[in-house]
Amino acid sequence: AAPLSPAETVAPVETIKAAPIDADEWVMVADANRVPCGKRRVWAKETVAVLKLWMELAENKDGRIYFDAAFPGGLLLFKEMASSILAYGRNVLAQGPVPEGQDAYKLRYKSIGVCLASMALALTGQYVTFGAFTLYGDKTVDDVVGVLMALALSIPKHDLIAFHKVATAFYSFQEALFRHALSLIISLETSTVVQLLQLLHFGLSNALQTNVHILCARSIDRFASFLFRNRLRSTPLSIRMQQHMAQVPGLIEDLQLVLLKQIVTDEHTDLGILAHPLLSLILASGEALQAVSSAFIKKQAAVLQESVSNAFHDLMKGVERNLEVENRRKFLRNVQAYRAQVPFSAAFSVAFSVPCPLLLARPRLLHSCGRMMLLWQW
Repeated sequence: AAPLSPAETVAPVETIKAAPIDADEWVMVADANRVPCGKRRVWAKETVAVLKLWMELAENKDGRIYFDAAFPGGLLLFKEMASSILAYGRNVLAQGPVPEGQDAYKLRYKSIGVCLASMALALTGQYVTFGAFTLYGDKTVDDVVGVLMALALSIPKHDLIAFHKVATAFYSFQEALFRHALSLIISLETSTVVQLLQLLHFGLSNALQTNVHILCARSIDRFASFLFRNRLRSTPLSIRMQQHMAQVPGLIEDLQLVLLKQIVTDEHTDLGILAHPLLSLILASGEALQAVSSAFIKKQAAVLQESVSNAFHDLMKGVERNLEVENRRKFLRNVQAYRAQVPFSAAFSVAFSVPCPLLLARPRLLHSCGRMMLLWQW
């Protein structure tokens, strides 16, 4: 067969550079984007292998992927990866739900997780100038994000957090979007944005893995910081976000509440990780904190109400209305005092955070449920 030209191939995984490369050094994966798309409902193992190949290529380990500013190598690499994801995703969506009695993880969730992880790695790899797609009217990024959102939201939320790899891939993808491409999220349909925000709340309050809590907290911080910084602006993005938030008026209160619970009950996640999004949410809506604290105090026993009330009163003591580093440190010290004042005994209602059948079927989850057995009584 005739050798592939550089324009049709992808450079080696070890070091991808814009410098001249001999033809023998090119990896012949030009046809990788042609994912097997037959009429079979069960996807071939080769399809998963191709998707995993793109996940490996997308990861910029030790800055190995480097292109000169004048060479669009990052754009070409991303377009090839996106074409594979689009081919797979569109065919999966066309097939409809997973047939009853089939192994959904092997049949679908595993591959979806690989696609989400690939996109997250591409977004954080710093070798793709995504603004160039918008500049030249290329819809590749919009298309692949739309397909990935449809794939992710097709997974029931309890299944999503039950499989650790899938949960990590989804929340990593979501965190990467909130950090590097928030405008892409805001431009989505309101129903999709609302589902994403609700999944942040669900993941933070129900997932058993600390890394999922961290990813959710970081995404909430990015989202709430945008709300705070744009609360008085009338830009297209801020107006669009206000339209989204109008559909879930109680979301900020719910997010504040779950973070306040996590601060007291979660002994594994660093307090700074939880304090940052809480401060952003309070600054975005101080009225929400007043409503949450009032309801919180009323639910406590009479002997605890005074100490809990003092803890909430001192939460914003000395804290200014900005998100500067020093201000965040002041708030963190207040959060540490809040945690010391609010007793863990306030969480005395026994409940499971995941369905009991799921726990019985997955003993490892049951072993990890020690801190999840007690939740606040509401």
